[in-house]
Amino acid sequence: VHSRSTAMVLSHPYRPARLAAAGAEGAGAEVAGGAPDSPPVAQRRGDAMRPVAMELGVLARPSGSARVRLGDTVVVCGVFGPSPLVAGGGTYSEKGQLTCDFHYAVPEPGAGVVAGPGAGSGDVRFGGQESDHESSRMLKSAVEPALALEALAKCSIRLHILVTQADGGELSAAVMAASLALADAGVPMIGLVSACTVGLGREPAGDGAKIQLDPSRRQGVSCAARMTLAVCGPFHEGVTLWKQTGQLTAEEALALMKTCHDTTRLLRDVMERSIRATATSSS
Repeated sequence: VHSRSTAMVLSHPYRPARLAAAGAEGAGAEVAGGAPDSPPVAQRRGDAMRPVAMELGVLARPSGSARVRLGDTVVVCGVFGPSPLVAGGGTYSEKGQLTCDFHYAVPEPGAGVVAGPGAGSGDVRFGGQESDHESSRMLKSAVEPALALEALAKCSIRLHILVTQADGGELSAAVMAASLALADAGVPMIGLVSACTVGLGREPAGDGAKIQLDPSRRQGVSCAARMTLAVCGPFHEGVTLWKQTGQLTAEEALALMKTCHDTTRLLRDVMERSIRATATSSS
């Protein structure tokens, strides 16, 4: 882990984030346990996020990198480029080209390594298994609108995502890790993209429904519908990705969308603080 690596911890869903400076030792262990005052995932309220941690500059080889943890979900992103397009490698484009690869780590030799929150650059390798094409497509749709690709003519950017621990919310974590890694690489951007997943759980009896913010994998199974929203901001906020599974009424859809949108603003604040803290520590 680089000495400039910094971790952000969101200790309460609707309060300012608490900054935990990450040195060469101990940062991963502190982030791994979440905030001391955070309730266990099984007991948290439906409007409360799981503990959130964000780190920049966690890998040595890529141009930029980041790691995002949502509860027990951990996603690492590495950005390679911007690099000149290889001659004869494709049609000329006045804008830069973005490619995304989304992988899940598997505990098999040569197929990627499951890495904990304190793992160094030598513990994470990209590739080794088939990319999740649908997740790659959605990731590109969410992140690409935030890039100033017109400033990167004849250039390509390769974005690699590795989910090292999966417990729900992998796409949301991947979107934020990608946006942070692109910022870490110095890629021209018009804003940061934050993402959030919300579920709607049906009560066992009656027609009542309960909103579950940032559901874990176990909580997501019991949700009748789920929505993931990615928003680019802060200057001109716009939705870059909207993914929905399950049926929702118009009122339910609006309620979930509002919860997602409000939460993405809070998460973007954590992302901005993490970038500022990283810049300060590296100066």
